[in-house]
Amino acid sequence: MSERAQEDPARLTAQLQLALAPPLIGALQALARTACRQLQAVRAALLIDGQGPPQALTSDGASDWAPHGSAEVPLCIGSVKIGSLQVQPAACADEPGARAALDDLAAVAVALLEARLREMQLCESEARVRQAGAAGSDWLWETDPDGLLTWVSDSVAEHTGWPASREIGMHSMNLNRPPPGAVERESWDRYRALRAARLPFRDGIGERDTAHGTMLVAISGRPRFAADGSFLGYRGAARDVTAEVAQRESVQRTQQLLMQAMEAVHAGLMISGPDGRIRLSNAAWQRQIGRFGDP
Repeated sequence: MSERAQEDPARLTAQLQLALAPPLIGALQALARTACRQLQAVRAALLIDGQGPPQALTSDGASDWAPHGSAEVPLCIGSVKIGSLQVQPAACADEPGARAALDDLAAVAVALLEARLREMQLCESEARVRQAGAAGSDWLWETDPDGLLTWVSDSVAEHTGWPASREIGMHSMNLNRPPPGAVERESWDRYRALRAARLPFRDGIGERDTAHGTMLVAISGRPRFAADGSFLGYRGAARDVTAEVAQRESVQRTQQLLMQAMEAVHAGLMISGPDGRIRLSNAAWQRQIGRFGDP
């Protein structure tokens, strides 16, 4: 998240694009209904701050909400307050265990909102990567039949801090090594197998050293053959995917924490992606769907 977004809650909530996420709105309204049941409140609402008046996601589905006489728990993403969970009357939050229950429900709401924010940020990052890919990879390379690098574009220095001449004559399999992550290791193994078979490969993830530290690179290449069919080596491209992989891992960790939080709620919760497909659902929601599908 940029510093500018951290300083501006309205900018952060705009990134959520809640209007394009009806399932998420439904899940937040379900949390409001759960707050009513657990605290025996008359009404409850999740208020999401924005450019104008806060968006009210109420337990009864009404769009109006008067905060006077409410007990409130803030909803914060990092250090940024983007809204609150409120119940009425305020006295219902004074009952034994009520405040802890309200805090737990607010934590689930934050987990839902954080997951949405991560998803939208990942979509934005992938769009940038696609645009960068259309313009060209970070650097290009070429090997001889033995796998030794015979040419590397000068642009490699911009990303690794080392001149292209440093890599000439090195074996590409010594320059890069298996990455630490399981998903990335699978792509590395596929890359090794395709390369051994002298077949084209794309986005094999490897780890390498640079003047700035360790980098994850996506390697793509196509074999070259002479007119008589003899193998001449590979010509390919590489790009720095360190930040992309880190963000994907962050999204996965957030989803794991979100599932744990969702399972702690008795109300049925479901989250779908921009394409309408179900991404996450808790056991209560699955049971409800099962009941609705019974003859």
